[in-house]
Amino acid sequence: MTYQKRLSASKRTPLERKGTKYIAVQSPGPHKKEESMSLVVVIRDILKLSETTREAKKILNAKKVMVDGIPRKDHRFPIGFLDEISFTGIEDRYIGVYNKVGKLEFKKITKTLPKPMMITGKKILQKGKIQVNLFKGMNILLDKKAEYKVGDSLIIEKNKVIKHLKFQKGANVFLIAGKHTGQNGVIENIKEQKDWTQPTMITVKTKAGVYDTPKEYAYVTDGEL
Repeated sequence: MTYQKRLSASKRTPLERKGTKYIAVQSPGPHKKEESMSLVVVIRDILKLSETTREAKKILNAKKVMVDGIPRKDHRFPIGFLDEISFTGIEDRYIGVYNKVGKLEFKKITKTLPKPMMITGKKILQKGKIQVNLFKGMNILLDKKAEYKVGDSLIIEKNKVIKHLKFQKGANVFLIAGKHTGQNGVIENIKEQKDWTQPTMITVKTKAGVYDTPKEYAYVTDGEL
């Protein structure tokens, strides 16, 4: 299936109810379907850089659209949280973040930002190495002695870790789910699990207040998004 009804799109998608009846379904890629939208939808419906799908495809085929610095021609390429979109010949660039109602939106930025990549898993390999699995399906091989934990974030350049952002008290986080989605905050407390069936809870201080939220709802960042 390459198309779906607009009304059946993910709740994370900030699409107006009026518009084309069908929208392009995302190709398999770095984001889950329910957490992303196709590149053509972003160009046409969100950023309003074209009026039709045909116009959007022409822009893509001319290699004028880049996602995280890589030209993308697939109009169904999935776009989601922390993806940066830039254009050949245009200074405007945007980064995908969640707003306070949990919708994916594209915030205009003036320069490329270092992207913290959350650690989602680890695997011990032979020869003193570990494979660290990261957000968006990325992975990197690191020394087994490195003290990286699931939930931490890494800033990586040229396949090397240049900064390790630990999930700990005082860490900057961006809330990606729950009632307080879209808010930046600082971890004030991490509550120990009493039962492995219960989620680890944290206390986060934001500009709007102090909240308790599950650990999995907080994404460690290098400052505010």
